[in-house]
Amino acid sequence: MNRGAGRRRIFHSQAQRDACYELLAQITEIYGVEIHAHCLMGNHYHLLVRTPDGGLSKAMRHLNSSYAQIVNRDLGTDGPLFRGRYASKLVDADAYLLQVSRYIHVNPVEEGLVSRPEDYPHSSYRAYLDPNEAPPWLVTSVILDRFGPTGARERYREFVEQGIDDETRTFYLEASGDPVLGGESFRHRIGVRVERRELPTDLGLRLSRSFRGRVRPGDDR
Repeated sequence: MNRGAGRRRIFHSQAQRDACYELLAQITEIYGVEIHAHCLMGNHYHLLVRTPDGGLSKAMRHLNSSYAQIVNRDLGTDGPLFRGRYASKLVDADAYLLQVSRYIHVNPVEEGLVSRPEDYPHSSYRAYLDPNEAPPWLVTSVILDRFGPTGARERYREFVEQGIDDETRTFYLEASGDPVLGGESFRHRIGVRVERRELPTDLGLRLSRSFRGRVRPGDDR
């Protein structure tokens, strides 16, 4: 995710949101990023992505810098649009993928913008309910497949309408400095991969700082 500098708006028109969608399409094509959920709020955005080929930093730099140029050109301004480098969390997909997608889709409700997540037009939630709403670059099958071969969209709706669970809410609101959403086993596996330099450099550096002195061999239990 990223937020506007000084919490200022980053989306001022539908044309700017459309330009952002075009950039999202570009990073899927250029960098192989999979986008599983998104929500474009007034002064920030959320993305749920998978990077099977790495390249997260390059993709996000392309997205943020290109979009900042578009907004500055539109408004006749210059300088930074965002508060800084994007923020990211590494998610244990086996345990938390569904919860994070729900958190992203419920964000407009949490902010008091709409009463139902499907009423907000600038997120991927409608695409999960209606395949005709899905752009070609959005991957919905990974999440929907977890709800069975039939009736998955309705079951996903029911899941989202349950609201954000306490664990996910606490992670995002109270543990914002923690870069990993996952259990100790997952954290240990990631820690080992950091030591072996099997993760992208930017992510590995941040995780190694987080894990230093906290995860030790034998903690996988």
